[in-house]
Amino acid sequence: MKLDDFELKQYESLRAEIIRSMEDGNQIMGFGLAAIGLVLNAGIAVKDTIVGFGIFVLLLPGLSALVLSMWFAASERIARASHFLTGIEQRLKSSFELADSALWEHWLRKPTTPVSSQHFWHSEIAAIGLSILFAAGSVLVGFWTGGQEVSVTERYVAICLVVVADAVFFASLIVRFQRWRYWLSTVP
Repeated sequence: MKLDDFELKQYESLRAEIIRSMEDGNQIMGFGLAAIGLVLNAGIAVKDTIVGFGIFVLLLPGLSALVLSMWFAASERIARASHFLTGIEQRLKSSFELADSALWEHWLRKPTTPVSSQHFWHSEIAAIGLSILFAAGSVLVGFWTGGQEVSVTERYVAICLVVVADAVFFASLIVRFQRWRYWLSTVP
């Protein structure tokens, strides 16, 4: 097998992996949002009990973080494969003397394209925003749930712990997001 044939096979394989990762990410988000909806409905049904308080303050923020983390992992697979594909494209361009050809991954990263390369960030920012909304919204609802079964002190301690845990989680996402941004905006 020649090197060019190997590069083409690798390119095709990584393209297939990107498609599979996109399907995985869509399934994760779909099932995750459905699960969040079910848990939210259960929390509303028992909102004046300690179980309702636990659902809103502990379970919903944790479930939101889990869904976002799993979706983000699928999206990171896409970013890594895409970054590697730019290197393959570069080598194929020189092997086949395609210097003027616009190959997909290079076209996406080219700063002078008519379409802004910021398209990478729209779904990612939307997913992070949705997760923050679920996490912050459910913690805020936690102030009004639990009825008499949850004391004011327990309520504030639980909410403070969840806010700290969410802050640590979202700080780790920012680090991952920066690494991801590098993969999606540079040519190896």
